[in-house]
Amino acid sequence: MHAVKLTNSSVSLVWNPPNDNNNVTSFVVHYQKVNNSTVHENTIKLDQQMEVTENSVVLMKLETGKLYKVFVVSKNIHGTSLPSSILLLNITETDLNGKGVVGVTSPPHSLSVSAHSANYVTITWQPPEFSHVSEEITYKLYWKSVAETVFHQIDVAVPAYTVENLSPNSQYIIYIVAMSKNGKSLPSETLIAWTDPAYPAFVEPPTVHPINLVMEGSSMTVLCIAMGTPSPTISLYISGRLVRQETSRHMVTVIHNVTRDMDEISCYADNGYGTPMQSSRKISISYVPKLVASKITMANLGDTVTLECMVDAHPEPKTMFWRDPQGRTPVIQSGKHNVNVIRSKEDYTKFVMELTISKLTETDDGDYFCHAENSFGSSTKPVSVRIRNSVTTNNVTQCCVQQNVTAGCLDACSSSYLDINVAIGRADCFNDFDKLMKCASDGSDHRACCSDRGVPRRCLEWCRGEPVNNKMCVLSYSKSILACFHELRGIDPFFGAPDIIISNTSAKSSLYPNNQTVWNY
Repeated sequence: MHAVKLTNSSVSLVWNPPNDNNNVTSFVVHYQKVNNSTVHENTIKLDQQMEVTENSVVLMKLETGKLYKVFVVSKNIHGTSLPSSILLLNITETDLNGKGVVGVTSPPHSLSVSAHSANYVTITWQPPEFSHVSEEITYKLYWKSVAETVFHQIDVAVPAYTVENLSPNSQYIIYIVAMSKNGKSLPSETLIAWTDPAYPAFVEPPTVHPINLVMEGSSMTVLCIAMGTPSPTISLYISGRLVRQETSRHMVTVIHNVTRDMDEISCYADNGYGTPMQSSRKISISYVPKLVASKITMANLGDTVTLECMVDAHPEPKTMFWRDPQGRTPVIQSGKHNVNVIRSKEDYTKFVMELTISKLTETDDGDYFCHAENSFGSSTKPVSVRIRNSVTTNNVTQCCVQQNVTAGCLDACSSSYLDINVAIGRADCFNDFDKLMKCASDGSDHRACCSDRGVPRRCLEWCRGEPVNNKMCVLSYSKSILACFHELRGIDPFFGAPDIIISNTSAKSSLYPNNQTVWNY
């Protein structure tokens, strides 16, 4: 519907009939004079009507300079249609230049605040009552604070919008217009909305589930609850590391594959007002005992030795020493064996197991086993004591001959030591290394020295002259083992026998000073 002619007392109107107008019997034109207070009212029937059979009409005897609202409905034997678009006309003679005045939709209505906080309000509204079904409608939302002079505006596609970045405890003026291809509607009613006062963030101590039984490798659920207006940003820290961050009043986080160092949980909250808050909780992570045993302990007959194992476990484990790996022969507290467990003062999950053996005899030589167990599992580690053999003097060359070392490898055997460089340099000596090591060890047990030098257990038998079924020991650890064999003798095992060097060279020196040399100062 649109106006094609406008005078001081009349208006000529034309409209498009319905797409299927075969059953249309007439058209009813509604019009009414309105003022500033009634212009926003939407009614299905206006004060004056005129029924016509054509899709045009001329309304006469209108008051000059007054506002009139006009719309048209189609009519048939069953009733009337919905109203057309609405024209709002100022009855004053106007040159329309053939363009006319086009009708637009009615304004949006029923504005309300559906949500609010200190820095935002969410506005919802109803779409126009009078608009064509196929007409595409968008909205333009206007807002400003009572202290501002200019409205902010934004285009919105749906009848709801959240106005953000507002000031706390402030009053805002809001209205909306509907936009269509024919233009914009009249403004909606005006809404006055308040934002909430701002309150600093407050956070409660974190809640952990399960409460008293968090096991290493399992999962735990952490709940952070924070208060404050606007809603605070909650951060979850586990042992000082940021795990998750979210703007909310409560945040639930599931932590998988828990490790024993995840024992401190902190919830941190900040909403930009006041001082940020943090609340922490210490939890206990349960885990299977972990053992670290001391190296091989070397001692002489009659000595007193102490074997140690470090234990890391929670809850506190039961500890014991065994004489066999199956745990059938426990070491019993006695005058000869003293078993002691010391808890660390710095860390309640760490312990030291001590087994003190007095007056060593041959039967005390061998392996002992540290054992620790709690309700989540157990662990066993070997710890050893070895009796030192007295150092004997052995002729290495004679020993090599007796052991049937091949002729090509006899060059590595001197009277007092083994030349390791010669042995390693010849591939045919690899099969003789057990014999060479037996001769070089001179019958002593050097396993403590070898262990200190990093020789693994699989190669330690060489350190007392016993055969080893692992040729990788030749390439990786033979020099370290030979170093222990010669440590007491003061011989460097990495070099061959010294050669005798004879020199008859005499040295002379002469001085031929430069002619320009200054001799007097």
